[in-house]
Formats: sequence, C-alpha cells, structure tokens
Amino acid sequence: MIVFLITEALDILYTLGKVSYKGIIWIYNWYFNISPEEQKELEMKTLEERVQELERLLKENETSSDS
Repeated sequence: MIVFLITEALDILYTLGKVSYKGIIWIYNWYFNISPEEQKELEMKTLEERVQELERLLKENETSSDS
C-alpha cells in the first residue's frame, strides 16, 4: 500500500512539473513574441553552425595527421 502511494505521489509531482515547465515556456515565448517556428529556426541555425565547426576541425585534424 505504501509503495502505491509513493509511486502515485511521484507521478503527480512529475506531471505537475511537466505542466509547469511547459506553461513557463509558453509564457516566456508569448512575452518575448517568439513563435515556435522561429525557435526551431534558431535551433537549426545553431546546429548547422556546430556541424560546420566540427567539419572544419575534422579537416584540420586530417591535414595535420597527413603531415
């Protein structure tokens, strides 16, 4: 019985935390007028920049190991 109560309490805490987090993110995006599409575009740009940086480092590493 105590295990059931503990698991239910943890489930409720998890759910409340998840709802609170999503609510805070929504309010932040609404306040700063950021649409989800713009957020995804920013994330994609960041990922593209990271990929380009890693490719550059790989090329530098290949040229230094060839020498």
